Amino acid sequence: MFDMKNIILTVILTFFCSSMIAFPDKQSTADQFKAKTISLLLKSCAKAYLMKEDFQALKNNNIKAINRMTKPQFEADYVQTWAVLQKCPDLVTKYRLRQNLTKKEALKIVGRLTRQDCMDAVDSMPDKVLIDLFNDSMNKSEMQGKPLNEQISIIMKKGFGAKGN
Repeated sequence: MFDMKNIILTVILTFFCSSMIAFPDKQSTADQFKAKTISLLLKSCAKAYLMKEDFQALKNNNIKAINRMTKPQFEADYVQTWAVLQKCPDLVTKYRLRQNLTKKEALKIVGRLTRQDCMDAVDSMPDKVLIDLFNDSMNKSEMQGKPLNEQISIIMKKGFGAKGN
């Protein structure tokens, strides 16, 4: 079951352990291990969140959010989304995504998604893409000065369209 206390402890232990690893002549190996560990942690958190939350409500919230967007708003938002999706070739291929996806096409794709589709999508994201997204989110001004559990909650809500968005 999803427990924020366990996630926070895991995050702390992961960062602590990965910073303590020292392979003097194999720095790239240490960096790869650190990236893989952090990615595994982030993927585990995202999947735990997907399992805990009401998936239909998450999906409905995302559909409502897309429906509320004007065409220019959707296009601007999708430009940013496409910048990330390009780095996830498995997702692009599986869902036949492209640079100029229309709002109607996006709604159709989101409408067909299952919880398992989302879990598989999390697994298929390249480690570097996921870590970069996390770091970008953590560096936003709205995150500064907030406890880690609030920061993680904000990221999950934005990433998955949780209640209140």
